[in-house]
Amino acid sequence: MTTEAVDHRTGRSEEEVADNPRQGKILELQPDGRAVVAVTTQLRTALAIATVATLSAAARPWAETDELDGSDPADLTEVLVALADLARRASSRGDNLYCLVTL
Repeated sequence: MTTEAVDHRTGRSEEEVADNPRQGKILELQPDGRAVVAVTTQLRTALAIATVATLSAAARPWAETDELDGSDPADLTEVLVALADLARRASSRGDNLYCLVTL
């Protein structure tokens, strides 16, 4: 997701998002390009409380980004719904979320 999408979903300014020490923090970088990145608590919470309608609305502009151009928004909605479920479980236990990125 872009900073604008995160900003829209959490109600925080881009500056607040960028100033968050967990924002995009690489926790581990492997020689093969894989990296573990922290997900902010605010994004985890926004995902945890999101409805399917909200996630579907977020998937449409996400599908139009350069990285995902040509993706079906319905497929991206399924990804977001699964991620939101993970966020709900993590939030209920007070756990953080992390993302494995492969470059």
